[in-house]
Amino acid sequence: MFLLKENETIEDLQIDGYRLIQSLNGHRFGEDSVLLANHAASFFVNRKKKYAIYDLGCGCGAVSFLLAGKLVNSSITGVEIQEYPYSVYVRNILLNDLSHRVSGLNYDWNTLTGKTFKGVADIVVSNPPYFKIESGPTASDDSRAIARSFKKGSETELARAASYLLKSGGMCFIVYRSARLPDMLLALREFDLEPVNIRFVHAYAGSAPKTFLVSSRKSGKPGGLIVDKPLVIFDSNGVYSEQLKEYYGKSSPMTKDELYRGITNNE
Repeated sequence: MFLLKENETIEDLQIDGYRLIQSLNGHRFGEDSVLLANHAASFFVNRKKKYAIYDLGCGCGAVSFLLAGKLVNSSITGVEIQEYPYSVYVRNILLNDLSHRVSGLNYDWNTLTGKTFKGVADIVVSNPPYFKIESGPTASDDSRAIARSFKKGSETELARAASYLLKSGGMCFIVYRSARLPDMLLALREFDLEPVNIRFVHAYAGSAPKTFLVSSRKSGKPGGLIVDKPLVIFDSNGVYSEQLKEYYGKSSPMTKDELYRGITNNE
């Protein structure tokens, strides 16, 4: 039996019956996590191959568990600096019976280069903080502040950690704010991560992109960057576009009984 604590919710990831416990008030997963997981998985034709994946700044684990459902034999390691999101990540591993494939590290990704992780990853993914310290919207609590702002790192340190983890030829996938594009591209190249694909994400057709998905290859050759067609979130009626519907799980939504199977609350 799994305890659902006060101010926690449980979500249906609509893939392989996976569920996600997350905080009601803290940083919550959203479209960016879905886009990142699908974008990363789309680069791998053989979905049954065993890949070693590291999810930097994994939070409660949305990207990790979506990838677990898409790259079905991969091993996934989530790296999270904050204690509470990390504890939820561990509970989600148990909830989804994925201890044989998914594990967590309660680390600051800046410390990974001082440990024995050099060249262990085929894939690194990250949905990192979007803002520098004292920039961007103000978060209501410290956990949100760390999730939204680089209080505990920077583009440079993220690129350094990803490069350290990746094998030669391994792939790094990041979703990030369009206004920060130059900073991210410079950081990736500084640490031998050659951008090979960029896809801009637009709320509506004709609107300016607020985010982008960037894919880079460890020790890749310069000169082959592909700017993919834009990804549009909403159609003119304000509902998810056909493009985005393709990114969400194909499983039928769980019933309430299925969603709360094995779950109790703290009352």
